[in-house]
Amino acid sequence: MSKARPVHRWAAGRGIRVLPDADALLQATLLQPFDYLFSITNLEILPKAILDLPSQGAINFHDGPLPEYAGLNTPVWALLNGEPRHGVTWHLMTGAVDRGAVLTRRAFDISEGETALTLNTKCYEAGIESFEELVRDLGEGRLRPHPQDAAPGRIFRRSDRPSAAGVLDWTQSAETIATLIRALDFGTYPNPLVSPKTSHESRAIIVQEASLGERGSGAAPGTVLSIDDAGIQVATGDRNLVLRRLQTLDGTPLSPRDGASRLGIAPGGRFDLPNEASVARLTAVTAATCPHEPFWIDRLETEHPFEVPAAPLRGGVPNPLEYTHADQAPMGVGDGEEGVTAVLGYFARLGDCAEFDVGFADPALARLVEGVSDWFAGQVPLRAAVDFARGFDTLRESVRSELGRLRQHLTYSADLPARRPVLRSAGRGPEARPLPVSVHLVERLEDAAAPAGSALTVAVRPRDGATRWVADRTALGAEVAEYQAQFAEFCRAATLTPERA
Repeated sequence: MSKARPVHRWAAGRGIRVLPDADALLQATLLQPFDYLFSITNLEILPKAILDLPSQGAINFHDGPLPEYAGLNTPVWALLNGEPRHGVTWHLMTGAVDRGAVLTRRAFDISEGETALTLNTKCYEAGIESFEELVRDLGEGRLRPHPQDAAPGRIFRRSDRPSAAGVLDWTQSAETIATLIRALDFGTYPNPLVSPKTSHESRAIIVQEASLGERGSGAAPGTVLSIDDAGIQVATGDRNLVLRRLQTLDGTPLSPRDGASRLGIAPGGRFDLPNEASVARLTAVTAATCPHEPFWIDRLETEHPFEVPAAPLRGGVPNPLEYTHADQAPMGVGDGEEGVTAVLGYFARLGDCAEFDVGFADPALARLVEGVSDWFAGQVPLRAAVDFARGFDTLRESVRSELGRLRQHLTYSADLPARRPVLRSAGRGPEARPLPVSVHLVERLEDAAAPAGSALTVAVRPRDGATRWVADRTALGAEVAEYQAQFAEFCRAATLTPERA
């Protein structure tokens, strides 16, 4: 039973049946009864009806020692806590997470320089070795469950993350910072937590690898001491740290020199330092947004950007001198949501496409990321689905539902594309492939601004539906006036015959 596509492909090549979920197993009566159910690298809590199916017991593989480390991502937390040893546990499954009687354990040392990747690998190796012993003892009837002698020291939940969204605090010791970087190094595998990152003048970057440098530079924490091909040497709270491998928030690898150039930092410059208020804010926004990551992973993976006809896709930081704006009076279509509906309906006809994505932001999203906008997406992909056979009223309901979904799922961490190989390999994310067209709700038209890489941003004022069109003059130029005239005509049709527009 698995939802993982690689598992399905592997099983199909061997003629093995795979069930997609717990409901399918409950309905697969031909497979019942069976003796044992094994839960291995399964992150979902199985319902009691599933646990009751095996006649002998349901057994879970846990990648940590119990009862000390219950829950998820325990190798990471063991590294962050400076544990000298770690281990794995096979235990019976009950209604309480990781509380069942222990069947067998394996313990091993945590080596110097251990990363999340290497420690997870040790866990899987220990799991494979101990599984052979477990199955043999089960078959011979020699296994005796041992109740856990204490409640879990702590249950690490899916929503638990290192503080401050992984933003490095240069006032800490070099060893503490290096440990955080190693504990969040998953190699090429998905990182379910956060990336260790830093910034300079609001330009952000991920630190993938670092090593301890010289002692006692005397420079203020965060000061860059040197930059060469081997790394960027930075002063910390006690000694220097050398940043060896870097990448963008979208996962593009950078050499130390390229990383410094991207950040606009040179020897003598200083990385941004998080203060107490920003740490609290980063931690709070991470806690609010991390449960929604599965939604955004799917949305970004299937992104289909709307592109203005003949407008080239741009990237980088917008130059205000290259952007022009033109205001348009209310077109009589109603409030802000109806204004967004009208813009999307017009785009659908302009591009002759029924489904597409545009960037979306509103005052609620702006308030959410206020003060932490370097680290969270300031606009999110809005998916328009237009049925040309039906009218404006139908589109309005579709857009209203979509806006409700976006507001429910808030936003996502800007490093999400770097943490998920499926997004990184597809070049998804605001840096790698910015959405060329955006629709924003703004309280004042004067607040309208073009996101990085935008060819066209239409800002809608909620109280009356007035718009400001902010365009890259090198991409569109005089076309904006033509678009506004066409948009006005579309709005008139939507007002007069909403069932057909």
